[in-house]
Amino acid sequence: MRANGKRYIASEAHIRMMSVAQPFISGSISKTINIPNEANVNDFKEAYLTSWLKGLKCNALYRDGSKLSQPLNVNVDEYLWDEDDSDLEIAASQPAQVRIAEKIIHRYIAKRRRLPHRRNGYTQKAVIGGHKIYLRTGEYEDGTIGEIFVDMHKEGAAFRSLMNSFAIAISLGLQHGVPLEEFIEAFIYTRFEPNGIVSGNDSIKMSTSIIDYIFRELAISYLGRNELAHVHPDEFRPVQYIHKMKMSLNLITNRLSRKGLLVQKKARNFLKMRKTNMKGVDFTLLKNTDSELKTTHADYSGSTDFTADSALENPGNTKPFYSKPCSRGTYEGL
Repeated sequence: MRANGKRYIASEAHIRMMSVAQPFISGSISKTINIPNEANVNDFKEAYLTSWLKGLKCNALYRDGSKLSQPLNVNVDEYLWDEDDSDLEIAASQPAQVRIAEKIIHRYIAKRRRLPHRRNGYTQKAVIGGHKIYLRTGEYEDGTIGEIFVDMHKEGAAFRSLMNSFAIAISLGLQHGVPLEEFIEAFIYTRFEPNGIVSGNDSIKMSTSIIDYIFRELAISYLGRNELAHVHPDEFRPVQYIHKMKMSLNLITNRLSRKGLLVQKKARNFLKMRKTNMKGVDFTLLKNTDSELKTTHADYSGSTDFTADSALENPGNTKPFYSKPCSRGTYEGL
């Protein structure tokens, strides 16, 4: 293999030179073997095989022009080093090589996406460890967040200014395309005072810092990250809560109604079997709830001296009562 120009070192010469020094070096030799651009796979294979036979520990081959840019760039490939003035004039007349890498690689600068002059958003008031904080947001037309404001007007001037500057930095990042998820993962669980119990927020009840609270609130409100909340939003939404309560009450009412009808039916069948006179019987008592039935049961069964015979002897002094025989010989209320 021949290199470009007249003054060159062949790849085999590179390998032989390193093989002479290799026995005196414990490690490998950092030496790049430059080969011409027209080298093929067999040329590379021959170079590696020769290096192995000579006992080299490593080999680094570089084919001319195989990368977008390289340290040495030469335009004239022959007679460059001749002292003939005509050759120097030819080399000088050729245009300089254009760096291809500078054409391909461009520095990407994100464009700022500004918010409309009239924008939506919300204000959340909370108290963290006794310190009042107002978090305000600004949204784009599609509902995504574009800015935040943090107001702690009763704090010291230094801390208040620091929080305002922090909010401006976050807003600029959001408007230049930084995802909200990146800020959340970077700032949640940060720990410094003030921190502790949070009041005024339905979802968040504790925070390790004001920054932790801010990004928990944004994660829950704009990304649906309910795993960061201490109370799930479905548990405090009034409409859903009232609907669930109505469903539960309707279910309980239906069950009690069915149970009351069943008790009434059983009582009628029992009286028919006993052939008892049903005149004056108030069946509305049988439609009450279980608690009222138990109360009625306690009223009629509180006296242990009450028997069926005494009821027949003094019908005017007894209340409507339906009894059944028990093992003690007396009658218990239904």
